[in-house]
Amino acid sequence: MAAWGAKGDLFAREAAEEVTDASLMAEPLAHPGEVIRKPRGSFESVAVATAPKPSRKEPSRAALDKAEAALADFEKRAAAELASMRERVEALARERADLEKRQHAEREKLVKRRDRKQEKYAQAVATTG
Repeated sequence: MAAWGAKGDLFAREAAEEVTDASLMAEPLAHPGEVIRKPRGSFESVAVATAPKPSRKEPSRAALDKAEAALADFEKRAAAELASMRERVEALARERADLEKRQHAEREKLVKRRDRKQEKYAQAVATTG
């Protein structure tokens, strides 16, 4: 393990295993402490084992596109709802202004009528008194 520069037990971590094939053991046993690299198995199995893993599948934007479309749809609906509410508020403001104008005119008319009646009453009291 020192020759490999390993820290810790490679066998316990299953990063190494005992070799029992005599043809693979001869050279390492002849050179103790040296790192001897020997392929095991056929060339095909070694090539397959060392071949890079295929790259991961490209992530799909479908979920993101769907979420963005839902957000855009919401933004349109929200803007339309606010515009509709603004129109209703403006209509109510106009209706309130019209109501206040009518009430003011009616109040003025009633105040004048009361004032005339009050004057007439005051004159009647003054003449009978």
